[in-house]
Amino acid sequence: MRYDPQSGITILAIDDDQIILTVISRLVKAKLPWNILTANTASKGLQYLRKQPIHLVLLDINMPNVDGFKTLDLIQYQEEFNGIPVVFVTSQIDSKTVVKARMANIDDYIKKPIVPKEMVERITGFIKKYVKFQFLAIDDEPIPRKLIKASLEKIFPYNVEVFTANSATEGLKIIDENEINLLIVDDEMPVIDGLRMIEMLRAR
Repeated sequence: MRYDPQSGITILAIDDDQIILTVISRLVKAKLPWNILTANTASKGLQYLRKQPIHLVLLDINMPNVDGFKTLDLIQYQEEFNGIPVVFVTSQIDSKTVVKARMANIDDYIKKPIVPKEMVERITGFIKKYVKFQFLAIDDEPIPRKLIKASLEKIFPYNVEVFTANSATEGLKIIDENEINLLIVDDEMPVIDGLRMIEMLRAR
């Protein structure tokens, strides 16, 4: 999933137990720089999924009316939710449930009772794996382009794709075709320099 610069990264927790929802919400707000939404029914959770980009769903199995497996089916078989990772947060870890979950292609398990450090680490791992950022480096010199690309791919802590361009014209074409989250542009380029390119972007 791509990073949404307007809404940021958002995690959705679905559980009929309000205490669990409160624990997860407080953990995310205290330890992670992301948004957290909570829903105490599958119906409310699906409403959130339809309203805005969700990057990770934390889902309880044992819920009344529509349980976790049925909710997972609803998420997996709707094209609009395609690619959203779903993690069961549950106390049900018997072999029968584990096998059923694997057959349902669940992304992972987090066991209850929740261990705060483990929860934070697992959530962070999924965000780093599944949320994709797109950067663009523009420079008319090939060596700086390669250095910037290599440095960003090495040090950026999330999944990142770094595009490069040797001119403003090429860079503008890449911007038109992709959702670029960060632009690094050389000021001293022939024909259209960096400042002029930024002015062109702002004029749009």
